[in-house]
Amino acid sequence: MRTTHSSWTGSSHLYIDELDDDALYDAEEEDITPDQQGLHASDILASVEAEFHQAQMSDGLDQVRLIIGTENDSGISDKSIKDVLWDSYFNLEETVRWALGWAKSLIHVSVIDYIIR
Repeated sequence: MRTTHSSWTGSSHLYIDELDDDALYDAEEEDITPDQQGLHASDILASVEAEFHQAQMSDGLDQVRLIIGTENDSGISDKSIKDVLWDSYFNLEETVRWALGWAKSLIHVSVIDYIIR
């Protein structure tokens, strides 16, 4: 910063002269990484959408699990449920119908396997 004595009063008061803003900003911009500069609007939107989908997936999985039980109870993996949730655009009713149908078919296979033995 440049400072000068006030010439009109003869006093020892100082005032700040204009700063060379370009010089200050140029030096700062060189040290900023792309991550520090922030995201573009499209990147922000993509990030928000990804977080939203992740929240929908987590919530959907929890709700389906409340109905069909754990993986040990139902025989259906989290990955399988997540795949159906994704393919059905997070339609819980459709995913639960699929899971119950899948669990029912697993029970029939288990019963048949038990009878055959």
